[in-house]
Amino acid sequence: MFRLLEPEPFEATFSRFTQAFAGALKAVVAIDGKALRGTCERGRKSTPLHLVNVRAAESWLVIGQRLAPGRNEVLGARQALALLRLDGCIVTADALHCRADTAQAILR
Repeated sequence: MFRLLEPEPFEATFSRFTQAFAGALKAVVAIDGKALRGTCERGRKSTPLHLVNVRAAESWLVIGQRLAPGRNEVLGARQALALLRLDGCIVTADALHCRADTAQAILR
């Protein structure tokens, strides 16, 4: 069924849904990057797909996700955070994200 959907309108609609859900959160939100296994061809010199997820820890629902451009998890996290309002949430992340620019993205 998802193959029949147009990607851009679906992303916009789903983004509005996750923003509304994130706006109602008053809990812990976790930022985490992942390299996805099986996303590159065996024997080829390439790297796997890297994603950054912003997840509502209690419900395990991913409320934001972005590619980590050039395997840059920090930039991917800032792009994912730009999609959300996390007022009243506690945000956790790896030590990699202990940066002023990431803190500003969380506070916006």
